[in-house]
Amino acid sequence: MSLPDKLIFTLKDGSTIEQPLTEKLSSMKQFINKELSNYGLTIENKYSEN
Repeated sequence: MSLPDKLIFTLKDGSTIEQPLTEKLSSMKQFINKELSNYGLTIENKYSEN
């Protein structure tokens, strides 16, 4: 099983903000997703193929 190790937010201008996926941030993921959905945005899970 593969788990993401960070959240990457991609902004409209193409720039990104990367945040380590800490236990606290992981527990807040559902609230982040709800807030993003208010703006028509979603969280997309991407896994690298190492």
